[in-house]
Amino acid sequence: MRTRILLTVALALFLAVPTLATPANLSGIRDMVDRGCYQEAVRDLTAIVEKDGEDHAAYALLGECEIFFQDFDAAENAISRALDLVEDKNPTYWKILGRVSFERGIQAYANRASANVIKSWFADSEVKFKRCLSLNPDDSEVRWWFGWAKEWQEYPIEARKAYDEQIARFPKAPGGYLRLASMLSQKANGTGNGFTEEAERLRAEAIKVFTTGNELAGPNAEILYGKGLALEWQRKGPDAFKCYQQAVAADPDFDKAWRRMYELKTDAATMISMAKKYPKSATASMWAAYYLAQAGKTREALNAVLPSLKEQGENWGAFQQAFAAAMKLLSSDAPTAIAALKTLNEVNEFNADAANNLGLYYRDTGKYEESKKWYLVAAERSPQSQDVLNDLALIYLFHNAGAEQKKCLPLLLKTVAMVEDDGFAPERGYWDALENLCKYYWEVDRQPEKVIRYADMRYKTTLGVAPYNMSGSALHYKKLAEKP
Repeated sequence: MRTRILLTVALALFLAVPTLATPANLSGIRDMVDRGCYQEAVRDLTAIVEKDGEDHAAYALLGECEIFFQDFDAAENAISRALDLVEDKNPTYWKILGRVSFERGIQAYANRASANVIKSWFADSEVKFKRCLSLNPDDSEVRWWFGWAKEWQEYPIEARKAYDEQIARFPKAPGGYLRLASMLSQKANGTGNGFTEEAERLRAEAIKVFTTGNELAGPNAEILYGKGLALEWQRKGPDAFKCYQQAVAADPDFDKAWRRMYELKTDAATMISMAKKYPKSATASMWAAYYLAQAGKTREALNAVLPSLKEQGENWGAFQQAFAAAMKLLSSDAPTAIAALKTLNEVNEFNADAANNLGLYYRDTGKYEESKKWYLVAAERSPQSQDVLNDLALIYLFHNAGAEQKKCLPLLLKTVAMVEDDGFAPERGYWDALENLCKYYWEVDRQPEKVIRYADMRYKTTLGVAPYNMSGSALHYKKLAEKP
């Protein structure tokens, strides 16, 4: 099962700008990508290219998604196929292919590969970026990517030349300023202890570039953030703070600036006041909710973050803050909490947490049909969750009869098979499923040998590693099954 991973700086910067235009039939999938739903996008794109092997745009978008998962072989294969279909004449596809090599270089550096291996990947990305420029010399973005590849190959003069050319040709494009100033800042920070005369000269030049870039191509959150970091190195905390404030004013969803203000120990009242200026921003609302929750104002925290999620349901940090607040309110103000969980279930159509806890709440309050409804939603969204499958099975087993009760069996068997056959790490749901199978094979479909089998599995798999030992229930059914 794929897992989402953190983007490298390179990928994060690239996704901040438009990539390729997609046909109408891919607009929905592009929306998934923009919302960070990469697994779902890969699923749908794979189905498209399997059905229509000539859809070059689908291959290209699939390649972009594979970069996110750092499956660079798959990404390169998809983009190369897209280029084959357009006879190597699409500059955007060459740019994406260059990114694949660039990301391979980043990965090689992270894995401590040799300098020659690292540089070879960036040299390869340079070749592909050149090809993109030969087809579209007006692509301002690829010019600073080209310069960045030169940086990684330790050609700072050529990198600066590329950035200067990009700035001169496209003075209202932020990328050149950002990369040039970042290069100067990095060089300053690495000069001596970062506070030598030469370091201060480089840093002053970087701040000048950041300032010019923000004036001509701004306001730009990335540029303002970079300027703030440089000012912190100059020990100008108040000026840096102002830059971070300006960064979130330019883009209220720019989390790095919020986080930097948090790390500067900004007081809660100031952060809440700033965040409330941007009620439509899920990121700003997330920070307001965080500080309100820290102050024990749970209901106010929920009210601060929930409205923005209706516009930006894909914001995971905001979703988590709202979910935590709703769960905390569940015992003291169930109607408010339940309404919030239902809203969270609507705004994030891929997440099962809200539905699963609604199922649990209705089960515990004796509303079993309502509980079943929500557990079914959770199981559809999270079919690999042992806990969700077992909880749904429990409703069928304990609160139904006849054919409806027997619907628990495939759910319980699937939960066990996920560990025994598919190699998943056991969760609470797995151990409980073994216990529930003991109950099923004694009370519903009496098969003593299976009771003993699952009871023994329950004991052997939990002995010494589970949070609790052999349960009284499984042991009870085993003793019954062993009687002559």
